[in-house]
Amino acid sequence: MTDDTDNDVKKDFIAAVRIIYREGLSDAFAHLSVRSQDGNEMMFMPRKSPALVQSEELFFVDFEKPVPQSSLHQAMYKARPDVKAVFHFHSPAVILLSVVGQTIRPMHNYSAIFYQGVPLYTGTGQVESPARAGEMAKLLGNAKALMLRGHGAVVVGQSIREVACSDCF
Repeated sequence: MTDDTDNDVKKDFIAAVRIIYREGLSDAFAHLSVRSQDGNEMMFMPRKSPALVQSEELFFVDFEKPVPQSSLHQAMYKARPDVKAVFHFHSPAVILLSVVGQTIRPMHNYSAIFYQGVPLYTGTGQVESPARAGEMAKLLGNAKALMLRGHGAVVVGQSIREVACSDCF
């Protein structure tokens, strides 16, 4: 990325993680990433609360290097070359739906982006292994989101604004 583009992306990134935190879309942790312009790596955040992440802490990592909490993001980018941003969050409402075996159904024009449905991954536990993350990416298919039973959801899209809260910027 160029310096100007990099700075703009970092501004959107920090704004998005603050919105994620303030809107209660996650508990103490959420993970946001954005694909680099060359498409071979992603900008990622340190393992800390979205409320505390600073612009200078954001870093680039390729899709093969093991970094804590990055496996799911890396798998999504590898499986979906069209994806430019990934947001993994732990919303209490989404966790509740997933535990009772329900998923998101589009019922309002704001949810129209989920017209293809939102698959539910029924495995449990953390997403640390690349193999498990690969299973999730495969289940996502061409959908925009995937719910993780008891562990929140992941949303993919064309920009940070799209995956985090397009109406908030």
